[in-house]
Formats: sequence, structure tokens, C-alpha cells
Amino acid sequence: MIWWHWLVHQAGVDQGAPYGSWVPLNFWSGIAGSFLVNLATFALVFYAHHTCHDSWRCWRWGKYPAAGGIFRTCWKHHPDSDGGRRPSRDLIHQLHHARNGGRR
Repeated sequence: MIWWHWLVHQAGVDQGAPYGSWVPLNFWSGIAGSFLVNLATFALVFYAHHTCHDSWRCWRWGKYPAAGGIFRTCWKHHPDSDGGRRPSRDLIHQLHHARNGGRR
């Protein structure tokens, strides 16, 4: 049980409690609160980085590179899309062959 006392002390949740016990308020306002805030911040930044770059109102996943890979757009805002409609199989093959010079 000596490891428990060490862990509780290192986490800083034993302040104002008898030796070896921990206070839940200290836990949630200390180490757990910091972890949850960091996790939420990471999730928001990750999602904001990977959404469509066309408009701040577009929440779609930006997985199609545009302008030589500088921007990532969704299927609706991609410059090669046909008026916001999903690309057809023929258009995908046509653009693929045009980019690769007719090679497969």
C-alpha cells in the first residue's frame, strides 16, 4: 500500500486529509480537471484543423486536397466538384487519368 500513499501525494489530492486518504474535490479540481480540459482542447483543435477550409460554417470533414495540398476541402466545396454534387465514378476516373497522364 505504500505505492498508493506515494501516488496520492504525487497527484496532489491528499491535501487536508488524513495520511493515505484522498479528497475527491482535490482530485476533480486538480489532476482530473486539467486532464479533461486538455482532452477537450485537443479534440476541438484536431477537429478544427481537419474540417473544410472553404468556410467557417462548413462542418464537413475536409479530406480532399485543393490548391496543391495547401487547403483541404469537403466534397461539396472542392474546385473539381460539379456544382456541389458528389463526384461521379466517371469524373473520378477522368480526373485520375488526366493527372497521371493516361497511366493506370
